[in-house]
Amino acid sequence: MMASWRRMASVAGTMAMSSCLRFQPFECESDESCERSGTLGICRTGYCAFPDDGCESNYRYEDYAGQSFGGDCVIDEVAEGTAAATGELPGETGPSTSADASTESSGVSESNGDESSAGSTGSVPCGRAGQTCCDDGPCDPGLACMDGRCGCVTSVAVGRRHACASQVDGSVWCWGDNAAGQVGLPNEPYATRPVRVDALPSASTLVLSAANHTCASLGLGDIWCWGDNAFAQAVPTLALPIAPPTLVLASGDAAWLVAATTFSCVGSSTAGTFATCFGSNAANQLTSAAVMPGPTAIATEFAFERVALGASHGCAISMDGSLHCWGANESGQQGIDPISIPTVATLTPIALASVADVVAGDAHTCAIASGQVHCFGLGTSGQLGNGTNVGTADPSTTALLPSDFTPERLVAGPVQTCALQADGRALCWGSNQNGQLLLTPDASGQDAFALAPQPIPPLEALAVAELGIGETHACARTRYGDVYCWGSNERGQVGDGSTAYAFEPTAVDTMCP
Repeated sequence: MMASWRRMASVAGTMAMSSCLRFQPFECESDESCERSGTLGICRTGYCAFPDDGCESNYRYEDYAGQSFGGDCVIDEVAEGTAAATGELPGETGPSTSADASTESSGVSESNGDESSAGSTGSVPCGRAGQTCCDDGPCDPGLACMDGRCGCVTSVAVGRRHACASQVDGSVWCWGDNAAGQVGLPNEPYATRPVRVDALPSASTLVLSAANHTCASLGLGDIWCWGDNAFAQAVPTLALPIAPPTLVLASGDAAWLVAATTFSCVGSSTAGTFATCFGSNAANQLTSAAVMPGPTAIATEFAFERVALGASHGCAISMDGSLHCWGANESGQQGIDPISIPTVATLTPIALASVADVVAGDAHTCAIASGQVHCFGLGTSGQLGNGTNVGTADPSTTALLPSDFTPERLVAGPVQTCALQADGRALCWGSNQNGQLLLTPDASGQDAFALAPQPIPPLEALAVAELGIGETHACARTRYGDVYCWGSNERGQVGDGSTAYAFEPTAVDTMCP
């Protein structure tokens, strides 16, 4: 995922305000709400399950069920007399009262006795991962009440072939490609399930960002990074290509943090020195005469609300809605002529006003301005959304959004872009070669690219709070504190314990307590 930072609000914050995003028909409160193509199911642990002779209980959870239940067999016994396959509804409604209903398939811990499991809701279990929050003590230790359900994941960062998540207890867990140490394991090529980054101190994780390396901002403002360090973009003082988890900046004013492919930036949201960046300066991404690898202070008279970094360029929105960019411009990703100005050594204003959001891909930039999405830069994969695969340096170029779509937030991958609306509707465009956009590839490869915005119904069904797109996969954190990934999985980047390609959103084993 091409990472970015935004003051006060984020995709998570905006999407969480929507009351329209629900798992339907996968999420449930009673058996009556579980029906699929005329077949009646049952409601267990808050999610729908349907008849399946391959399960001992004769029921299997729907694929999109939360907290790793998706596709698993229901563990509890079906109520006596139930015959959903013949159209008769089970006699018991609501989530199962079995103490084992959510533990075996999700890997969550045992409850602290019947009182913890039942909570103040009587016979309905609550407080565990994936269950409703209890009235008298919302969730078990290590969990938090997230939109009415107990979850553990507070943020997710998607790198090029790996991903990391922070949990309620402040811990960081990573999975996927570890060839450059970006998962934090010392001697493993990859991890198919999330593993805890034990080298980090016990502290609250405030911000995560990932590219080929990973950085975390901890509770005291300390910045730790690990992974690919070929450009010193992870640890500027460490002359090694692979960096173990290392303290980069101590007790700083780290209001935001962004890790990009060739450089990283941390900084405050105030005017003056708004960023400290380190890594490559081959394209002036550290600005003008800065000595590689830094760290270098980037000074400005502006206070910035939003910062986004591409592979070798950066853009920032000031508090007055103006947009400034710097660094690489070989494809026109700064909205200016790349022939005469291949790099930009200072923060340069872009000809857009009232900018509400900005994201950066490897070599393209997209911004929401006056209700439209403007994209410029490299366009060979359709990442500009203008109906062609031709790049442009004209910032007035707009993506072909339908008239009834109001973009609220943007997300960029290396060669993809997505726009999210407040009600959960999602449109994406660009490369789908690894299924990152959830467009079904066909044998002739006609769906390898989306040159114009395409609706993505699976994202709307996932109740997305945070979305990230990598080089070969994508991941989403839901409002309920769980994570789904999809796409190529040869390095375990989907996080489901396998290396099998994921054609649809697949639950990550988030290791909730």
